[in-house]
Amino acid sequence: MDTIEYLRIKGIKNCINWKEIGQSVGNLDIRPAYLYWMVRDSYKKDLIIYGYNPNGRQLQSILKMLDIDIAYFIDDIAEEISGSMGKRVRPLGNVVHEKRTIKIIVTREKEDETYKLDAVGLKRGNDYALVRKYSSLYLDRKHVIDVNIGHNFLADLHRPGFIEYGKSDAPLIVLLGNSTTDGSIYAVKSWGEILYELLIKEHMKVHLLNGGVISYKSSQELLKFERDVLPMRPYAVIHYTGFVDAFPTPRMKQLKNYPFIHSYQEMLFAGISDWKPIFDQNVFNISNEYTFGVPDERERYEEFMDNIAIMRSVCDAFGIKYYSFLQPCLVTKKDILSRNEQEYLLNTNILPDEDMNYIHEFYFHVKQRVGEQKMTDLTHIFDGLEDVYIDICHVGEQGNQVIAQEIFNVIVTDLACFTNGDQNGLL
Repeated sequence: MDTIEYLRIKGIKNCINWKEIGQSVGNLDIRPAYLYWMVRDSYKKDLIIYGYNPNGRQLQSILKMLDIDIAYFIDDIAEEISGSMGKRVRPLGNVVHEKRTIKIIVTREKEDETYKLDAVGLKRGNDYALVRKYSSLYLDRKHVIDVNIGHNFLADLHRPGFIEYGKSDAPLIVLLGNSTTDGSIYAVKSWGEILYELLIKEHMKVHLLNGGVISYKSSQELLKFERDVLPMRPYAVIHYTGFVDAFPTPRMKQLKNYPFIHSYQEMLFAGISDWKPIFDQNVFNISNEYTFGVPDERERYEEFMDNIAIMRSVCDAFGIKYYSFLQPCLVTKKDILSRNEQEYLLNTNILPDEDMNYIHEFYFHVKQRVGEQKMTDLTHIFDGLEDVYIDICHVGEQGNQVIAQEIFNVIVTDLACFTNGDQNGLL
């Protein structure tokens, strides 16, 4: 309220207290970051609300408070009717005939009806998004529990946690990383898909598996490497990583000394601790208690670099090419941030100074040691480019193009050498 009063004294009228918005939403679950994305989308697109229901009308009121006027509502009706605040409610099929650029916001009640939007050629992320999980790019993919790593996804039942490009009779290259590598979580091409296209363009025949998974840090990537990737005996592993290790979320802080326990595993075991496990009582006398192992006292950057060293050593021992890349984030950008980038930091990742300083410190120490493990530092690749980031670490397709090209430039010589030594190789 002190801030509001200060702004009023200065004569600034275009401000609103978030509490006023919060009091108007009732049971509508909107995070500030999601509301921010709706505002951003409204700059270039006409917003349409799918679901003329109490939640849809509440959302219309919230957007109106921010001077955003929706185009109209759509619903499963046969004929157009009048809606609230002078807006029409039109049959869902009307969007097929729209000539303007639109973004449909799907209310909670209509989440199970999105197949109807898919049926008329609309794509989640680009053309529509759920109000509860709103993002300009996020696809709201289904996840599964992974008994070793915490969580995973099932794009391929034979290879959970991998997106496949190319045919299996070609030399195998495996990508590892977090959401910035993940090949099926965003509605734009991942850098892995673009890298595959670059290789094909150069007439290189490869079988590429993208194993990036959202929210994995280097500890989960190491476990996945040992369990899933090493038995495949790939020609090369490309590892693009760093930010999740640097990002101090509350649960990561809680599990700071247990890097190989994903937060999902911690929640799962906390939830089942009251159950009475059934084991062979002749072998084990099992209590309801559980343990995460010996506490790890290393600093996060030390743990991160050790994980890189382990993966490199194992790859060397098995004759696998290993390429590791330190990923950039908005915090590491050297240039003055553009207005949009400043907005992203303010609205999509509200971090206290302590956490921002932690990210700076992590990257400072890692950058000092990347040479020890032949890690390629990519933290500079977006310097001088504006509006590449969509939040503190993720980039749009333009940014993924840059990442793919940088990685291609590093690996292409080795791939060419491999081709020269094997008539069944890449060309």
